[in-house]
Amino acid sequence: MDYVSLLFSKTVAVGFIVGIISLYSISRQKSDLNMILLTDLIEYGMLVIIAAIGSDLAEALILPGLVV
Repeated sequence: MDYVSLLFSKTVAVGFIVGIISLYSISRQKSDLNMILLTDLIEYGMLVIIAAIGSDLAEALILPGLVV
């Protein structure tokens, strides 16, 4: 297994872990401000996954902006 595929699998795993932990913490929060901050944290985790799976960096950075 080469270095790129090892880094790819760890990147996707970290992105999913960040997303799952953030979604759990949103379900436990009562304050609206904390929910907004945690939503941004989920967005960063999903950007990591999109950047890891995307075919090139430009496409990975443009897709989330087009969805919003």
